[in-house]
Formats: sequence, structure tokens, C-alpha cells
Amino acid sequence: MKTNASKTIRLIYPQWQGGDIAHWFKGLPKEEISKGYFLGAKLLELLTHSTSHQTLEVPVSQEFKREVKDGVLDKSDILKQTKASK
Repeated sequence: MKTNASKTIRLIYPQWQGGDIAHWFKGLPKEEISKGYFLGAKLLELLTHSTSHQTLEVPVSQEFKREVKDGVLDKSDILKQTKASK
């Protein structure tokens, strides 16, 4: 009999593209503020309890180029990084 075995992983995906929060922090560097999502994901990784599950991290670009395609900010980066997560 064939069974469907499942595997639990811990996925770290510090996606910062697609979000535009810089307008809330006037006077601060837009590039650094925008990458706050990246920092948040890394902080959550540190703050959560240890686990025996395998931890995988999706590589995300740190390039700051900000372009809208089909109404989505940094769509090409998001698609590329999502594909890398598979």
C-alpha cells in the first residue's frame, strides 16, 4: 500500500519586494525602509523556538530597483523568488 508521507519544514522567506512602506517614514532612506520586511523575517526566525524540522531559506534579491509591472511592485523579483522556493 502506498502512503503519502509528508515532511514539515521551516521556510524563511524574507520577501521585501512588493511592499511600499517608505512613504510612512518621511526623511529616512527609502531603500533601507523598504527592506524592513527582510529584517522582520530574520528577526522572527531568531525569536521563534528551535525545531527539529529542516530550515530552508528562499534567497531574495537585495537589489533596489522598484518597478511596477501589471500593477504589482517588483513583480519580476517576486516571481523569480517564488519559483526558487519550490
